[in-house]
Amino acid sequence: MDEAHANKRKVTAHIAEVKGAEIAINAGVDEWAHVPCDIIPEPLLKKAVSQDVKIVTTLDTLSKCSGVAHNVRIWREQGGELLYGAEIAHPDVPRGIDAQELMYMMQMGNMETLEVLRTATSKAGEHLGLPLLGTLLPGAPT
Repeated sequence: MDEAHANKRKVTAHIAEVKGAEIAINAGVDEWAHVPCDIIPEPLLKKAVSQDVKIVTTLDTLSKCSGVAHNVRIWREQGGELLYGAEIAHPDVPRGIDAQELMYMMQMGNMETLEVLRTATSKAGEHLGLPLLGTLLPGAPT
């Protein structure tokens, strides 16, 4: 963790359950690769939000997990930020932008359309330290 941060790199954790969330939070990871499948206690989610952790959603793949909707709702209520992400390695998830993922973000995360689109464009660029990535501004990557 320290080495990655010393080199201005973000650290991502794949977590699915409470123990994984505890480890990731205590280690100081920057993002979770998925919304956890198991219900994560609100105090843990609140602590992760206070550490400015981001969650890359992958809701389309995980929507049937028992804790996903709960975790997204609490995460958003606590002010947590979601970033668009789809699990394109799964055969039932389309390549490119996954419209169902965007719909789940609006429904489960109670997000407006423009906010969801920003999670897949400019917010992702900001998180990666590339503030013009995902924008239509002068100097943006082409």
